[in-house]
Amino acid sequence: MAWVTGPCPLNRAGCTGGTRNGFQKSLKTGSGIISGPARPLEHILVAGHPDPMVLPGDSRRRTMNTVKRSETHTCAPPVGLPPMKIHAVYDKRSDTAIATTSSGARIHLAMTDELIAAGKIAGAMDTFVSALAGCAVHEILEVMVQKDKMPVKNIEVDVSGIRRPTPPTLFDTLHVTFTLTGEIDDDYAGEVIHDIMRRRCPVAATFGRASYLTWEHRIISPPAGR
Repeated sequence: MAWVTGPCPLNRAGCTGGTRNGFQKSLKTGSGIISGPARPLEHILVAGHPDPMVLPGDSRRRTMNTVKRSETHTCAPPVGLPPMKIHAVYDKRSDTAIATTSSGARIHLAMTDELIAAGKIAGAMDTFVSALAGCAVHEILEVMVQKDKMPVKNIEVDVSGIRRPTPPTLFDTLHVTFTLTGEIDDDYAGEVIHDIMRRRCPVAATFGRASYLTWEHRIISPPAGR
């Protein structure tokens, strides 16, 4: 199992800024690529995060949001891609917001906790995290299936995250598990997924700059004859 830390929020592409606690060094292991020391996620939270949470069984006291930074980042302005536009309208009858994309696609979002708990309509945060899984699947299909013609039979993506208890309840950590079915080389899959999560998928890159984003992959060989 490979835990891979995402890019540091203060080390954005095209920006001047620092790198946190030596996480810029990469090393190769038998199961994947790991940025920084190969430590369990709870150790990354305690030792690596500027505002670590108190973990179960941890007697040490910590105060969150006590470190104030005053830094200036010089970022290159985005070029090439057109601006993304979303128009949302609140529907009082259904207690949903209907978001319309620039291409005309409509997304319904639950506006009450009751609707979200009922499981019929997704809330904004569910959709937000689902975009990470969807973006990653899109890139896997584009690279592995369409470009490299790999025999990928099935793709599953599981995302789990830990949010802070107080507003704005930001994500402290997010972990993504990829399960691929097919005759796929493990090293190849690890390199492709690493490139997707660090560079190709804009949703993953955005999450990685705002929280600790980690991931792993598993390969399932299909039964003989299939």
